[in-house]
Amino acid sequence: MEYQLCWDLQKELVSLRKEEQVPDTLILVEHPHVLTIGRHGNQKNVIMKNLPLYSIERGGDVTYHGPGQIVGYFIVKLERQYRTLRELVENIGKLLENTTEAHGIKTEWKTKPAGLWTITSRKKIASVGMATKDWITFHGFALNVTTNLSYFKLINPCGMNADVMTSMEKEGANVNLTQVKKTLLQKFTELF
Repeated sequence: MEYQLCWDLQKELVSLRKEEQVPDTLILVEHPHVLTIGRHGNQKNVIMKNLPLYSIERGGDVTYHGPGQIVGYFIVKLERQYRTLRELVENIGKLLENTTEAHGIKTEWKTKPAGLWTITSRKKIASVGMATKDWITFHGFALNVTTNLSYFKLINPCGMNADVMTSMEKEGANVNLTQVKKTLLQKFTELF
C-alpha cells in the first residue's frame, strides 16, 4: 500500500477509534520504497533524497520502508489495556522478539538504542516508532524480513550507520513475507 494512503487510513481510524466506532486495530502492510522521518528527526540523516520522504508524527529519526518489510500500525486506545505508551511499545518489542525467535533468530528488545537487535550479529532487525492523539496510538513497527538492505544506505537509519541494519533473511532464516505474517499474527494473538 502506498505510504500516503496508509497514513491517511491511520488518521481516519484514530478518529473512528476516539468515537468508539471501531475496535483497537492492527494494520499489516508492505510499502513501496519510501523514507519517513519522525518529529525529532534530523534532515542531515537523509543522505540521498531520491525516494519520497514524509515528515510524520511518530518519534524517532529517519527510516526506510519497502518491499520485503512488514510494517505494523497499531490503532490502540491506551486507557483500555495500557496505561502508558511505553507499556504498549514494550509489548510490541516482545511480539517482534517472539516472531523472530520462532524463525530461529535470537533477538532482544532494547530501549537504547531503540529497536529489536539480533544477539549473534548485534544488528538491528526491527524498528518501532509511535505517536498518540487523544490517547490513541498510531504508527508502529517495521520488521525487515527479505528487505533489500542497500536502501538503508540512502539514510543514517535512526541516526546510525546503515551497516547496523539486518533482515531475517540475512540472519539465515529461510522465510518469506507470508510465513512471517502468519507467525506474527499467531504471536500477536497469544500476547495481546
